[in-house]
Amino acid sequence: MKVVEVIVEHAGKNLSAYVEGALVITVGNDMKEIEDNMKEAIELYLEDNSNPCEVLSGDFELKFKIDAATFINYYSSIFTKVSVQK
Repeated sequence: MKVVEVIVEHAGKNLSAYVEGALVITVGNDMKEIEDNMKEAIELYLEDNSNPCEVLSGDFELKFKIDAATFINYYSSIFTKVSVQK
């Protein structure tokens, strides 16, 4: 089974994600939402495409990748909000 990488990036106040080489993108407020939204987006893509792109053809599993800068930018705002609300 091949691994399909989902690239997660900081997008203002939320996160965005895409699969390189496929016309599938999504946004979400946190990683759980990104994972759920991406799985749904891929399901919809596969339903609409009888001949999907090579990246999403056959059996695969998703691997979500978030780089350090995105992690720090996104999650530092969450930690700051928590600290301020105390």
